[in-house]
Amino acid sequence: MSFSKAEAVISDSSSSSDSEASSEEDEEEVPIVDYHLVEADDVCRVVSTEEVTAVKITKDKLLVGTCKGSIYAFDGRGKLVGLWTSHTAAVTCIDTDYTERYVASSSEDASVCVVSLKINSGRIIAHTDLSINSHRSVVFGGEDYKLVLTKRGTLFNNNSILHSGEGTITRIKWMNSMIAWTNLKGMK
Repeated sequence: MSFSKAEAVISDSSSSSDSEASSEEDEEEVPIVDYHLVEADDVCRVVSTEEVTAVKITKDKLLVGTCKGSIYAFDGRGKLVGLWTSHTAAVTCIDTDYTERYVASSSEDASVCVVSLKINSGRIIAHTDLSINSHRSVVFGGEDYKLVLTKRGTLFNNNSILHSGEGTITRIKWMNSMIAWTNLKGMK
């Protein structure tokens, strides 16, 4: 079976034949997605006062970016454990490194911020970590039509333009040695 770029297929049990449906009526349907509602007061308070513009879910945290440039960190039960404001406009993307110690965010104010998370008495403290070892790198892009790799050095940052000229970079994902991004021409 082949699909074009714009197609998606979702499994739907209602498309089975009548004979299959009658034999399976006694069986309990298994949901395709397992979920639960978060009814924590802290989460409800934030989403009722600020527009949520970006979300990142990790194994033990929920990170929420807002239209005011703030990033809220909640634990698995929805309790607020951290808050920082790194931007002056809406947060457009939040991501973490594989250790979930560093959080990168981008904003409509054309800024990218990387903070280190430290836990102090159950609360997350975010601060700009200028001591990230030289192996840490950041990839960013935006309306200047460039995808840029920044490698941290001991005295200066080394910027390399990986791609340019095909429109605004809208999304970036990086895992191991592979970087994928989208722009006006498609996905690379």
